Amino acid sequence: MASQKRITAFFKRKLPDDDEPAAGKGAPVSQDNARVVKRAMKSAARLESSDKLPDHALVRLVPETWAPVLAPHMCSPSFVALLAFLDRESAQGKTIYPPAPLVFSALSVVPLSNCKVVILGQDPYHQPRQAHGMSFSVPPGVPPPPSLMNITKELHDDMGYAEHERARHGSLVKWASQGVLLLNAVLTVEASKPNSHTGKGWEEFTDAIIDAVNVHSDHVVFLLWGAYAKKKGSRIDRSKHTVLESAHPSPLSANRGGWFGCKHFSKTNDALPKGRGHHCGLRAANLEMSSRGQAGPQSSLHTFTLNFMKYKLFRVEYWSCREPVESTGDRGRLPPWITVCLPPACSHTWRRVRMRMRERHVRFGDSWTPSDCPVRASMYASLSRLSFSLLGLYKP
Repeated sequence: MASQKRITAFFKRKLPDDDEPAAGKGAPVSQDNARVVKRAMKSAARLESSDKLPDHALVRLVPETWAPVLAPHMCSPSFVALLAFLDRESAQGKTIYPPAPLVFSALSVVPLSNCKVVILGQDPYHQPRQAHGMSFSVPPGVPPPPSLMNITKELHDDMGYAEHERARHGSLVKWASQGVLLLNAVLTVEASKPNSHTGKGWEEFTDAIIDAVNVHSDHVVFLLWGAYAKKKGSRIDRSKHTVLESAHPSPLSANRGGWFGCKHFSKTNDALPKGRGHHCGLRAANLEMSSRGQAGPQSSLHTFTLNFMKYKLFRVEYWSCREPVESTGDRGRLPPWITVCLPPACSHTWRRVRMRMRERHVRFGDSWTPSDCPVRASMYASLSRLSFSLLGLYKP
């Protein structure tokens, strides 16, 4: 049986036929033909390398826009060892965050050709329902962790937002949809064990992502927060890209100085080329966090006037990324954030009281703890004894 030809063999130079004039050694080759041959050879090499990719579910989740440039690394021994490690962790029944379909969320939303800003994190959040594949971001409705709260505080101070423009939740998906790659150095973590997957192979994989952006993109703004991100960003070509460095936004680091006042968000907007598509504005509205209803096509501001004891005492405004109320039997789903506005007649109490809510969470002091029991919450300050059942929002 004749040996099977390699796919690259079809792109080798064809020998001249007897009835065709042979070209001399010095005969010029047209640039168009040379480019066609070069592209064909690269395509053939990618096809050949794809046959060697590990047959693993996680590999198949890598977005198509990134797979060609990451294929060489995914064939490397370190990545194969990483996949084996993740398989062992799952076989032992350990909970890994984020869920497998969300591991490459950052790459799925931001194709390589549209990458304008890169924000480097370290590893995913390790508490339930927090990690969703994007550095520093949490899903809508999840209370923002301290680092994210410091990010939004600096954002608001830097951009000069008024109180009514302040953030309502910590989802950074809107940033990602505009070309902000929210990349963690390590893409998975074991539940309740921070840095548990550090040194297992993710660092080399994310180095390959940074190298791809460094080589294939121009005028990208890299935001390096903390010593770890600065070290990882040492491979960036600073003559080609803009690199902004500061302290990490975590409370321990930020309170020592170097984070608040760094003005990275306005500097990013200034550094991005104005002619490169639409301007990627790092604004609260682009965070799906503005209270003025500018957060995107799926977000809306809903206002309800409730009758309490036949008097219109409360106007309740809440921000929702989906439908305002989804019935679950006879119980309604409460929104993540609620603002209660009291009329002038109640000026002796709080005019504006904010409450942070979460479905299936219970308030204990200043923390929000997951619970299987129905949502129960109370207002702050003088309204703390007024439950949602009295307001008619929720039937206990």
